[in-house]
Amino acid sequence: MGCEEVKKLREEFDKTLNELRSKVLELEDVAKKMVELDKDFGVLLKAVEEVHGKVDIVSWLVIGLISKKEND
Repeated sequence: MGCEEVKKLREEFDKTLNELRSKVLELEDVAKKMVELDKDFGVLLKAVEEVHGKVDIVSWLVIGLISKKEND
């Protein structure tokens, strides 16, 4: 293998390596966004659970009031 061939292979290797580094950085950004979305989803899920619990309480109160009115 001649010096020019080695130089050309080295240039191709460097180009490919830089492309891979760029893709890794893109994947790192995507991973960070996924973590943030996961946190947001967790907050949303907790809020939904709290609302669901309050809806359950209100529904039991309404059922109790209806039962009381029926008995009166």
